[in-house]
Amino acid sequence: MSTKIIAFYLPQFHQTDENDLFWGEGFTEWTLVGKAKPLFKGHKQPRESIHFGEYDLMNEDIRHDQGQLAMDYGVDVFCYWHYYFGEGKTVLDKPLNRMLEDGQPDIPFMLAWANKSWTANWKGRPDQVLIEQTYSETDHKKHYQRIMQFVSSEYCSHIEHEGRIPFVILYPGNVPELSQMKVKWNKWLKEDMGKEFLFIGYHRYGFSKNENAIDCWLEHEYLFSKNGDRVRSLFYKKLRRPFFVNYKKMLNRFKQLKHSVNSFPVIYSDWDNTPRMIKQSFIFKGFNTKLFHGFLRVGQDIQQKRKDKLIFIKSWNEWAEGNVLEPDNVNGFSVLRTIKKFKEEL
Repeated sequence: MSTKIIAFYLPQFHQTDENDLFWGEGFTEWTLVGKAKPLFKGHKQPRESIHFGEYDLMNEDIRHDQGQLAMDYGVDVFCYWHYYFGEGKTVLDKPLNRMLEDGQPDIPFMLAWANKSWTANWKGRPDQVLIEQTYSETDHKKHYQRIMQFVSSEYCSHIEHEGRIPFVILYPGNVPELSQMKVKWNKWLKEDMGKEFLFIGYHRYGFSKNENAIDCWLEHEYLFSKNGDRVRSLFYKKLRRPFFVNYKKMLNRFKQLKHSVNSFPVIYSDWDNTPRMIKQSFIFKGFNTKLFHGFLRVGQDIQQKRKDKLIFIKSWNEWAEGNVLEPDNVNGFSVLRTIKKFKEEL
């Protein structure tokens, strides 16, 4: 029996043609993070990377050190966000391409497909599409072949779960004919490797419960309460004020949730997206490592019947969202130490 800690990983921190075009030459998430200002008394902004600094993921040494730090503190897997917009169009994949060449970071990994159009939402223009997410049946093979570059790599270690290749889809409800895509991908993977994919859904929005294309789900419904957090969040956005979610109450909701046997928990390593949303930000209130440890314990306990347990953490390095495991000027190494302590207790 084992428990794997899987941290979502944003491969954004490098210069790209698209970001240069949309936001100005040299733009990365660091541009937003460095400009963040406190919105109220005691608000800890900007958040600064105190261990790696404002790194460039094209640097092999940085990627190596990230993997080493993660494994030293009990993080077992990086789950890289994968940006595939259709017909071979990819973005933010230079660090992953380098990983295929140099094997760094040398930590097991998997992929999560961020299948959504890029818009100017954080600039207040959600209807302005910068890169459109498209789908077509004729594109299934091309996308599969891209995924197989990672799954079959000789230099990198893609994980398996119970003999299957896990693959997260952010919005499975947006993918037309997802069932056909699954059938084709599994057929090709059986021919190539004698295995099948484990399709994991992230958001259930617009997804029919009768569909059989998703094998299991990521569980994070506890993020909002049933008494209208989502509605109040929209209300606060209109007022251009931050929206707060109490971290302790969120843990209580997580404990009381009716957990499905076909799901894996997602746990949040804090949240404050002020760098992106400014006055319309989403902020956790009362985050601390004791409560974070409680989330890890519940994530473990709800999977008692499962031989190999997976706990997803959002995130390793979502700096503009404020959910990071990398040491910062707010929590230091304490979140990583909490993971290490939790793993030692198992």
